[in-house]
Amino acid sequence: MGAGVTRVRYGRRLETLVAAVREHLPSVRIGGIAAGLHVVARLPPGCPEDEVVAEAAARGIKVLGISQYAVGPRSPAPALVLGYASLGERAIREGVAELATIEQVHRPPG
Repeated sequence: MGAGVTRVRYGRRLETLVAAVREHLPSVRIGGIAAGLHVVARLPPGCPEDEVVAEAAARGIKVLGISQYAVGPRSPAPALVLGYASLGERAIREGVAELATIEQVHRPPG
């Protein structure tokens, strides 16, 4: 498989991920799109990152919390690191829809 085909495939997966987040997680902001094969999904303030990560894992969805990458005493705003390189477009859509149900349960009122 050539580099051009791979680039197109990853581009479609990224587009699928961004569209699914916008549809299912409108309160989540995406960043880091140009950084590689992951994006950072910023959770609403007060949404417990660790609880979302744990519940996602319990449901078979592997996401990472941005806080595990923090250095120093200050905690970063709650966010998830979402990878898309090894997933097909259907799995991306289904995973984001499931993450939306988790985020809704843990989203602070208001």
